Amino acid sequence: MTSSTKGFSKLEFIVFFLILCTITFIAIPVFNSYRLSQSTNQTKESENQLKIWNQGVENNDTEEPVKILH
Repeated sequence: MTSSTKGFSKLEFIVFFLILCTITFIAIPVFNSYRLSQSTNQTKESENQLKIWNQGVENNDTEEPVKILH
């Protein structure tokens, strides 16, 4: 009698699960550090753009008061 089994054995499933867990535990800190670095870069870029945008505020010759965005 020959019986063909389909699917994974318990050992194969455990090995797959361990590999998946290892990749996840490595990927989470990498993703978080990438996200933090992008947030920091975006803040620096916004500050630089704001400095450029506010240049010449002291030389405002109109009656309209200057509105500075925060």
